[in-house]
Amino acid sequence: MPDQPLVSIIIKNYNYGLYLAAAIDSALNQTYPNIEVIIVDDGSSDNSREIISKYQGQSIAVLKENGGQPSVLNAGFAASLGDIICTLDSDDIFAGNKVEEVVNVFLSHPEISWCFHPLRLVDIKTKVLLGTTIAFPQRENISSYCDFRAQMKSGRVDFYAPSTSALSFKRSLLEKMMPLAEDYEFCQDRYLTHVAMALSTGFFLSHELTTQGIHGNNISTLRTGKEQQRVSAKIALSTAYCIKNKFPYLVKFTNRTFARGLSHYWRSQCTETKYREIIEKYFFTASLVEKLYILVVAIYHIRPYKKVNLYKLSGKTHNLNTLRSEEKIWKF
Repeated sequence: MPDQPLVSIIIKNYNYGLYLAAAIDSALNQTYPNIEVIIVDDGSSDNSREIISKYQGQSIAVLKENGGQPSVLNAGFAASLGDIICTLDSDDIFAGNKVEEVVNVFLSHPEISWCFHPLRLVDIKTKVLLGTTIAFPQRENISSYCDFRAQMKSGRVDFYAPSTSALSFKRSLLEKMMPLAEDYEFCQDRYLTHVAMALSTGFFLSHELTTQGIHGNNISTLRTGKEQQRVSAKIALSTAYCIKNKFPYLVKFTNRTFARGLSHYWRSQCTETKYREIIEKYFFTASLVEKLYILVVAIYHIRPYKKVNLYKLSGKTHNLNTLRSEEKIWKF
C-alpha cells in the first residue's frame, strides 16, 4: 500500500434528501487529502438528485434505479478506485479526522484488512446525544488489534461489529466478498463485518468517528418489541444463508446465527414468504445433526434472557429502554 493511499468514501442514499448534504459535506471536509467521494442514489423520489447535482466536480455520482441496499454498495464499489473503502449512510456524518485515523491504522498495521469503530447516536430532530455503541459487552472498548478468524470458524464470537458508517476495508479484502447478494437487503452489514472477521485480521478503534442519525426510519437501531424481533430475524436468517452459500467452511457460525434468527422469527410471528423460503432452503442443505442443533439452540433462545448491552451513555452501560437524551451535540 502506498504511503498516501487513495480512500474511496461510498455514500449510500435513498430518499434521505433532508440529511444528504450534511453527509456529503462531512465526507468532503476530511483532514486526509487523497479521497474520492462516490454518491450512489438508489432511485430516490425526493430532492436527493438535485442535492447531488450541486456537488458536481467534487464527487462521483452514480444514479441508478431502485434495487435495494446491497445493489447500492455493489454499484459504489464498482465505481471506486480506492485502496481503502469507507462506507457512509446518507443520514450519518463522519468526524473530520475519520479517514486520517483509519489510514494511519492501516499504515501502522499492514497485515490487517479491516478497521471498525463505535458510533455516536444522536436524535436527528432534537440534536441530542442518545448514547454510543459497544463492541465488547464484557469489557471496556479499547483500541486493539483483532484476530477473530479462529472464533468465526468455531462459531463463537464475543464482538458486536458496528453498522455501515463505522466500517472500512482494504480493497483487496472486499474483492473476495463482493458482489453482495442483491435479493437479501437486510444482511449487508453483518455479512461484510463477519466475513471480513473470518478472512482477515483487523483493528478496532475505541473512539467514535461517526455520528449516526437516529430517526423513525432506521432499520434496526434502538427499535424494541416485536418490530425489533422481526428485523433481527430478517438480518440473522439472511446473513446466515448468504454466508453459508459463499463461505461454507463457516457453517458453525452460520448455524448459530440461523438458530438465533429462527428464534426471533418464531417470537415475532413473522409471516413473510421470502423468509419462510430462506428457512426451507437452509434446512434443505443442513445435515440431520445440524438441523437438530439449530432447533435446540432456537428453542433455547425463545426463553426470557438477559439482554446484551450494546449501548452506553455517560460512561455507564444501559439497555435500550433506559437510554435518555442528556447532551446536545452537532447540528445536522
